[in-house]
Amino acid sequence: MDKPVGRPVGSLHLPIAMMNIQRQGDLDLLLRCMEDEFEANKAAEIADTTGSNMTFHYQLSLSETWVVGCYEILRAFRQRDRDALKAGVRPSGVSGMETFKSIFADLELLRMPMTKFEIAKDDKLNEPLPLRRIPQMTTATDDTIYDSKDPARYQHDAERYFAARFHTLGSTRPSRKARTLG
Repeated sequence: MDKPVGRPVGSLHLPIAMMNIQRQGDLDLLLRCMEDEFEANKAAEIADTTGSNMTFHYQLSLSETWVVGCYEILRAFRQRDRDALKAGVRPSGVSGMETFKSIFADLELLRMPMTKFEIAKDDKLNEPLPLRRIPQMTTATDDTIYDSKDPARYQHDAERYFAARFHTLGSTRPSRKARTLG
């Protein structure tokens, strides 16, 4: 029986990860439901004068957990394939698939600002990166330049840094279709 073309199902040689993959799938479904209910939750949050509606807070927390969890699963598969090649054993081939590489690259770009509080692959930037605060405050600090070679980049105010962080996250957020691993 032939394996489906372009789909990693059946080629994965990391049985211990299967439960984690299932949990990430469950979390993905929960986050999709939260996305579908976003407008209603936003209206409820605006109407809530007590400030007790924490829906967006939990959606953001769970989204970060999903990104990091999925990244680590894919990183483990890639590492297994690399280790197999070094040992002269046939790798699963999953990490060589274009779909895998694309999803892994998207997750990697998202994970770096979340876990390391830095722009992903900033050492590979050939030129300064223009950033824009979202939402805009209509001030001079809305637009800024991030230069990975500028030592003063570490001497910034936290508000500007986190605004840049979340803009970077928003501009590279994979679509629902791209998030689907299977």
